[in-house]
Amino acid sequence: MNNLSEKANNIINKFFNDKEILSKKELLTHDGYDQYGPKSNCWTLEIVVKEEDNSFLYKYYYEDWFSTEFIDDYELISKKKIET
Repeated sequence: MNNLSEKANNIINKFFNDKEILSKKELLTHDGYDQYGPKSNCWTLEIVVKEEDNSFLYKYYYEDWFSTEFIDDYELISKKKIET
């Protein structure tokens, strides 16, 4: 069962479709609250991929400020080799 958002699945299909994915998870946090609830949704997507003899952690991030003025989408913020 895939419990990732459509945006997360789009990233996976676009950049990792032909790679061996070891794990993937999507995290939701919020940037402050007011009387109406959260001011924004802050999304993080973490994907661990095997590339040749190494594993890498890719981190993507985006913020949803509940505005139609902005088209928010995931951006790669880091790629880190996992030392074993």
